[in-house]
Amino acid sequence: MLTILCKLGKRLGYTAWATGVPDEYRDGNEWLYDVMWCNSDISDTYDRLISVPMVAECEWGNLGKIIYKKLREHVRTFNGARGDTYLLIAHVGDVSETKWFEFTEIVDQGPGTHPYSKTL
Repeated sequence: MLTILCKLGKRLGYTAWATGVPDEYRDGNEWLYDVMWCNSDISDTYDRLISVPMVAECEWGNLGKIIYKKLREHVRTFNGARGDTYLLIAHVGDVSETKWFEFTEIVDQGPGTHPYSKTL
């Protein structure tokens, strides 16, 4: 999964950061999250991070490690733009079951406010 995310990020023109992925699909090692796509302004004098359009934290087989309320609190305190959207995808079953994944959308309502969330 990490390799696929890195390949997609590079195809879209971002730098991809991850550990455990072949070198040709990433620009460096994991940096805070399992996978990150970054947009940077790089020159001879500086390397400035402009945006991070995608991060992924993968916890295979242990849904308990993903603390939903903590994620909402991080979105609330992040000084992002109103309307920034976060997608929490949890693997909850296998191919023999009807529901394999659970999707929760979290939308930032602006700095200092509680984000809107809904299960999709």
